[in-house]
Amino acid sequence: RAVERVKVIGDAGGRVAVATGAPASLLPLHLAFARIARAAGADVPDLADVGPLRIDGRTPRFLRWIDGVATVSDGHAICATADGQAARELLFVLPRPALVVGDGPFAEVAWEAGVEVVMLAGLDRGALAVAAARHERCTVVPLRTDRAPRAYASLLTVLEPRESRPSPPRM
Repeated sequence: RAVERVKVIGDAGGRVAVATGAPASLLPLHLAFARIARAAGADVPDLADVGPLRIDGRTPRFLRWIDGVATVSDGHAICATADGQAARELLFVLPRPALVVGDGPFAEVAWEAGVEVVMLAGLDRGALAVAAARHERCTVVPLRTDRAPRAYASLLTVLEPRESRPSPPRM
């Protein structure tokens, strides 16, 4: 259902913002959603760095896009965040998206702002699961959000069959 929502928005030429607060675990999944959205015809923002910002009580932090996926960075590394400030800044700098694909605060803040969301969520984010059950602008992809990226290989296979995935860079 999550992929279908992304494709419907893409088919209409809508804007799909993709963001992760758990990049060490979920970045590959978000990158897959960004590729799916682009392939469907969606406008997937990929901006220059935004900031400096104060996020999670730390500064300087920046919103940094990686192939269409917004993350939080300290300028050298990408950082996890549970802070809604990054998500509020994302919605401030972007023209209003038709859909946000995200986890944690990115999905919650978008939903609170009235934007439809596809949320990758663990049991720690139950509020939007209730909204999804009521069909209120939310599609939840239930999963643990603290695993190593390889733990999501089966989900990546569902999202993007191997033949459509980009080849890893050669070193």
